[in-house]
Amino acid sequence: MGLKTWDVKFLNTDHQVDRPHALIILNQPFSLALLQRLWQNTKWRCCADGGGNRLYDLFADDKARLRYLPDLVKGDLDSLRPDVRAWYASHGITVVEDEDQDSTDLMKCVRALKEKEETESTGQWDIVILGGLAGRLDHTIHTLAYLHKLRTSRKRVFAVTDDNVGWVLTDGEHQIEVDHDLLGPTCGLLPVGIDSTMLTTTGLRWNLDDHESSFDGLVSTSNHLVPGQNVSVRTTKPIWWTAELRPLEVLDQREHDKLAAVAIARSSIMSHPLRQSWGKWRRKVQDPRPRKEHLPRPSMSRPTITVLYFASASTATGLTTETVPIPESGQTLSELPTILTARHPKASNLKEILDSSQWSVDCEMIDEPEKLVLKGGEEVAVICPVSGG
Repeated sequence: MGLKTWDVKFLNTDHQVDRPHALIILNQPFSLALLQRLWQNTKWRCCADGGGNRLYDLFADDKARLRYLPDLVKGDLDSLRPDVRAWYASHGITVVEDEDQDSTDLMKCVRALKEKEETESTGQWDIVILGGLAGRLDHTIHTLAYLHKLRTSRKRVFAVTDDNVGWVLTDGEHQIEVDHDLLGPTCGLLPVGIDSTMLTTTGLRWNLDDHESSFDGLVSTSNHLVPGQNVSVRTTKPIWWTAELRPLEVLDQREHDKLAAVAIARSSIMSHPLRQSWGKWRRKVQDPRPRKEHLPRPSMSRPTITVLYFASASTATGLTTETVPIPESGQTLSELPTILTARHPKASNLKEILDSSQWSVDCEMIDEPEKLVLKGGEEVAVICPVSGG
């Protein structure tokens, strides 16, 4: 077995994750600052039963909630409040009641992800579990035990709270890329689910050199990361690695929306039937250039634009693309939501979706839609930062 590398880029706003990540929200408290980072870096989000209450209650109004709509709510639903269930269902979110008493809500959500992977042939996603390492002791033990079991079937599963991040290191050699702005100073190696293991480490204040670790002997808790260094671990049996998570700041909502929109568009635009060149779109987002001017059309017919719908906007309208006429004198982008809402009177939640969306015109993200005048011929994408992609 070769060297396995680990990182926590899914917690960093400055890096794009290089593997698809799924987020499972458990019924435990969490902060907006933590949710923002995890939401930005995951493409499929699932609330495990009462986790739906936690997500709903985190926000004071529906406008904020619409920015964070999960893809699925699943469990035996003995904790999900009726008002929360009804609200998510009214906004097109699938709510699944699974009465299987031999599996927990967390296990049911992992099973739902596996079904998605198999149906869409996407390959295996990394899983980030929000919660599970705090609150009731029996819940914490379940998280430790379940991730210990998952090590044989899934490559990477992380558990995150506002205080900690942890995962299981299988037997063998591991390199942990430490982001010292996010992690530390404390860390630990916990021999959970095994009798003992032999550990060798580097990058810790108190390193181990082929030292036995067990609950009956030495357990490396309250160890410290060495500033500027990564951590290596060699273990003869599976062991839990955990690190302290430094306090996080709430992101400015405008900046968060922009980052989330780029993340969603990165996965969505590639597969859209009218947008095959992600490289062209990305270059314009990262290095904006003056948008091309469209020449007046010689035809006497009204000018039109092409609207691309993604995620919840596509679900609400039932369309992925639409040709929309605009006045010959032009129209500001900020006026477009009113026109689209009028074109789809049966889509009761479309206005809310459009109000919380980001916009791109000819593959360029637009920060001030009220200043951009559409003249005809443009391609306008409605990018919903609330969808999992």
